[in-house]
Amino acid sequence: MEEEDLNEDQEVDTLYETFANLATDLSSQHNALAIAAVMNAVAMSIYKTAMSQEDFEKQLEFLIEVRNEVSRANQKIIDIRKIKSDMSFIKDKADNDVSLKTLIDEYLIDLSIIENNIHMTKNQSRQDPLNFGIRINNRIAFLLADSQRGDFAPTDQSMEFFKDVKKELDIEADSLKEVIQSHSQKIKDYIVANKIELISFEN
Repeated sequence: MEEEDLNEDQEVDTLYETFANLATDLSSQHNALAIAAVMNAVAMSIYKTAMSQEDFEKQLEFLIEVRNEVSRANQKIIDIRKIKSDMSFIKDKADNDVSLKTLIDEYLIDLSIIENNIHMTKNQSRQDPLNFGIRINNRIAFLLADSQRGDFAPTDQSMEFFKDVKKELDIEADSLKEVIQSHSQKIKDYIVANKIELISFEN
């Protein structure tokens, strides 16, 4: 372990000496912008050199976990909108069946509540996120973008935030499952009991 630390220190010293010589040459040319760029490169190079393989692996693992939750949140929205489309089709075929339309409307209302908890459905202007709050999928997406801006292991704050927002998504996913099972069964039972034909060759 001491030998590895010594090698890392030597690498940092070599980098610093290389950039220092370059900065000296640029200084003689009075190139302030170039010097600033070199000094920034010094800081980034030393920082990356100090990163351990374990830190890189932790970052990659964290980014994959966050990405998967972004995909999960977006898939829930896709599923909800597919169900909404199917229910609208059935509603259009219901003619004057008020009871069936009422069942479908209740289903759509519960779906919309969950959809809006996961995704901002009212986001029509720049002020809407401030007025209605940033939803789950956007918060996870922001975390993903922020966590891949540099080479560093996830911070404690990032991991805690991810844990909290993931719990929120779990709650909405469980609620969606219950809503689908409950309403779908009610509508299916009503259609069967009343012998409603959803496909008509006349229309």
